[in-house]
Amino acid sequence: MIQFFSRKVGRSDRPVVALLLALGLALVCWGGAPAPARVEAAAGLQDLLAACPLPGWHPDYGVKEGNVFLHDGLYYYVSTYLAQGSSEDPNYEKWFAYASSPNLCSWTDLGLILPVSAPDRPDEWDNWRIWTPHVYQEDGTYYMYYTGVREETEAPVMGMVQSIMLATSTDPADPASWQRQGMIFQPSHPGSYYPGCTYWCDCRDPHVFKEDGAYYMYYSGGDDVGGIVGLATAASPYGPWIDLGAMTTSEISMPENAALVERNGLYYLFYNDSHPPGLGEVYRIGGSSAGPWSQPSLFSPGWAHEFFVGYDGQQYVAYVTSYELEIRRLSWIDLVFPPQPWIPGVQAYTLWLPVVGR
Repeated sequence: MIQFFSRKVGRSDRPVVALLLALGLALVCWGGAPAPARVEAAAGLQDLLAACPLPGWHPDYGVKEGNVFLHDGLYYYVSTYLAQGSSEDPNYEKWFAYASSPNLCSWTDLGLILPVSAPDRPDEWDNWRIWTPHVYQEDGTYYMYYTGVREETEAPVMGMVQSIMLATSTDPADPASWQRQGMIFQPSHPGSYYPGCTYWCDCRDPHVFKEDGAYYMYYSGGDDVGGIVGLATAASPYGPWIDLGAMTTSEISMPENAALVERNGLYYLFYNDSHPPGLGEVYRIGGSSAGPWSQPSLFSPGWAHEFFVGYDGQQYVAYVTSYELEIRRLSWIDLVFPPQPWIPGVQAYTLWLPVVGR
């Protein structure tokens, strides 16, 4: 759906509005017949939607933040496991849910992986809960970065201490192949509340990518300016990781689950501007992966958006709503600059037209 907005339009402005609307519609339709590749892709999408109106995974238990990745012709999904949705459940956030699919519609539940088992692992940094897995693949090795949570009861660190953990696999088709590599990162930049926190030590939601031969990781943290998306760098996927500090900040909320998309030389940083009070899911645009960034724009629906290119060459977005996985095609509105990301079928987009007020 295209929504057009104008401000202070009077009776005498109506011919101008009509002309601009016609021009906008002409721009939308401009270009003649679509290219064969686009027709084929559209037909493929229509076939997919006909067979599966709501691509995604809807197990009989809750899932939260997760990641879709590709391996050997299948799609895999790994996510925080919510059991039956109550934090009182003994398995709540104690495992990762794991599933595979040939088409993003029909999924095979591969069981639960990487159990916390706190009584057997009292000194580990992920002995209480595990969250927000993110998988990066390189040269046949799959690196699963995730949040480990440990409950500390002795000074100087007291509270729910979060760290970035790593597990690896060379055969993710085998759920048992994932092997823990331990804690790889905790914040250390000046001004960080880590590790001197007394209740909640924020270091979660890793998102790893490679750029110009170096590895970078976004994480959610907190310091004396408020909630941050922090940035760390390393020469290897294993680290050691160097904390570069805040890449973007929020004085009144916590930016969570950051993800990066590059398009035509622009960088789109997506994250959940969490409570309190928070804007919800937003994106900001910058000239580099470290910013500086534009003001946030709302992005819907859902939260914890992750982006991937499917086997069909199309760009997809996976996100969580009602603690279930939804997957949709990601489209772009190129009639405006910078282009706006858009989820067709579930999200309206806005095209602003200049109308002279009275």
